[in-house]
Amino acid sequence: MSTPQPSFKGLPIQINVFAEFVKRWALDNNTSYSKALKSKKMKKDFYAYRETLPLSKPTQQIAQFAPSSFMKADISPNQPNIPSDVADIAPEMGDVYPEQSVVEETPPKIRIIPKKPKKPVETTYEKPEGVIIENIEGGKLSAAEIKSFVSASYIDHPDPTIDDYLLDTKLSNETAKVYYNPKQKRAVVVHRGTQGLSDWGNNLAYALGGYEMTDRYKMGKDTQNKAEKKYGAKNISTLGHSQGAILARKLGANTKEIITVNPAYKFEKPLPNEFVIRSSSDVVSGAYAPVASARSVLMPKKSQNRDITIPSENRFDVLGEHSSDILDRLPADQMIGAGTAEPEPEVEAGSVKNARPYKIQTILFSKDKWTKKKASSWLKKHNYSNKGVDDKPDTLRYRQLDPSYVEQIGYNQYVTKPLGASGVSLVIVYK
Repeated sequence: MSTPQPSFKGLPIQINVFAEFVKRWALDNNTSYSKALKSKKMKKDFYAYRETLPLSKPTQQIAQFAPSSFMKADISPNQPNIPSDVADIAPEMGDVYPEQSVVEETPPKIRIIPKKPKKPVETTYEKPEGVIIENIEGGKLSAAEIKSFVSASYIDHPDPTIDDYLLDTKLSNETAKVYYNPKQKRAVVVHRGTQGLSDWGNNLAYALGGYEMTDRYKMGKDTQNKAEKKYGAKNISTLGHSQGAILARKLGANTKEIITVNPAYKFEKPLPNEFVIRSSSDVVSGAYAPVASARSVLMPKKSQNRDITIPSENRFDVLGEHSSDILDRLPADQMIGAGTAEPEPEVEAGSVKNARPYKIQTILFSKDKWTKKKASSWLKKHNYSNKGVDDKPDTLRYRQLDPSYVEQIGYNQYVTKPLGASGVSLVIVYK
């Protein structure tokens, strides 16, 4: 008796896990999506990858049969339950949208991008009272994201996604992890701190001035070089905690920014693109304290953004004050890093007030100040999507998120906030 084929309707998680894996596999192997679907090597790699997914038991059971059945099936129009292309599933599901995060279950947080994005749908927005966001600036990392990246650097098999960032399994290794954000076209290279006896030998080599002769340095340099070649140095944020900060500082000079947490330090000159976060009682980074103090006096405006000292909770807790857990004392949405340049025309400076979870749903450009070419360039420069312009009589409208999607994940309060007199307005949606 033949075994009936399983239906995939109502099971978006395992489909999206497989679809996302195919997309990333195709990118890593320089091949097309359709060819990747037919590749036996891809299927073999997926079986190995599937075993690492930290899924709940019900989802694990689904993942065990659905992708296997899907890949083994003789796909044809006579088998209606097996779609001819994974991306074609999205319209059937009703809960998967172009370039959006799937929130059915966490972890993992997986995104799927159908071949043809849905056409923007007209929506009427209700504007609640009160202005929450004075200014939105792209290109930085939040304190919560930095904590997630640093934590991932210490794990052999970390989460394959951190927000919209995808783990580059080809470049990542035991001492450094590389994540890439396909939507923002930017990457993160994070170097691990001290872990194991061999790393204490590396710490000694650093103290004696011979760090660049160590295998740890050579491995980190190889990873950094490959990431910069693949993604472009100016699109990379280089992170490091403790000993990893040594690598970040030595290897990330050409990248967009260097962000270090409780860095090992012996009076090196801070780099122009370096941002330092440390506990006030951290011993390892203690030598940086007088440097930060001097910079706060000589260049207060610059130092305020680049030297972040977190008050100690217990100066006798040496390990606790040195760990990356100090980042939990910062607001999760505090943005740290180089960000991007101010747009033209100028946008009035501002800050986040009474912050709560938000997403930018749409960006509007006034036609009396912006052309399509100029607006598209601004969006790309500030790491926003510049596709699918909706040309209205007075404005150019670029949708960043589908309204149905943001409502599905609990965001339903809209604010339209002009960015000064620039002619740019953000449609912001809050929970």
